Amino acid sequence: MQSNLGAAIVGGLVVAIVFSVGSRAISDIPLSTLGLVACVAVVVGLIVFSIANRGWRNRTWGWLFGLRLTTRFRRARDRESASIDGYADGTESMVPAVRQLQKQVDLAEAERDSSKQAAEDAIATRDQIVWAPTTAQATQPPLPRPRWRVLRAFGSDADDFDFKLMNAVPRSVAKEVRLESDQDLVILDAGHWEDLSGPTNGSFRGRINDRGRQAGVQFTVTWWDEHGVQDTTTIYLAGQPDNPF
Repeated sequence: MQSNLGAAIVGGLVVAIVFSVGSRAISDIPLSTLGLVACVAVVVGLIVFSIANRGWRNRTWGWLFGLRLTTRFRRARDRESASIDGYADGTESMVPAVRQLQKQVDLAEAERDSSKQAAEDAIATRDQIVWAPTTAQATQPPLPRPRWRVLRAFGSDADDFDFKLMNAVPRSVAKEVRLESDQDLVILDAGHWEDLSGPTNGSFRGRINDRGRQAGVQFTVTWWDEHGVQDTTTIYLAGQPDNPF
């Protein structure tokens, strides 16, 4: 109350001084000037009164201090801030979808790695199955190799064209045996036997010439052993120059 009273007294004094000065020269001052002077006096009184009274100052001039100048730069900055906030909100809304997509990608990569590992395991298993018999066979001693001879066939039904191929080694394996001769003897039949595993022999017919009777004949024998490996050898039918066939 004391501050309001003091402010009122000060404001009244200012107004009184202004009007006292103005009354002396009122006859010489135009009406518009007098109105301007009156407005100035009112404003000055309000200023003085508001300085002395805080409550009055807040009610009278608070709206002025609450105003905010909006410049072009500030408007642009506000728009940029709003855009950033909107982008941040949009990004936050996309986080669940991005996480779900990443989870699907990780799952697909895990399935691909699992399939690749399964294929590698299958190949390794297949290789072990394929090579296991070969390894086992390699640790076993081989069966004996055949020993071949070509002889003249003897008997009541034999003639000069009858011969035989003999394998003399027991337990030897000889499959798909084939016999070839040089030009001194012509084989007249197939010269082939499905199985001559020893000891056994196979008969064949051939026509031998005079040089073959005297000097002998060379033969080539080809067969497949117990491992399915082809083998070959060369044998001879000795000639009998003093006692030809």
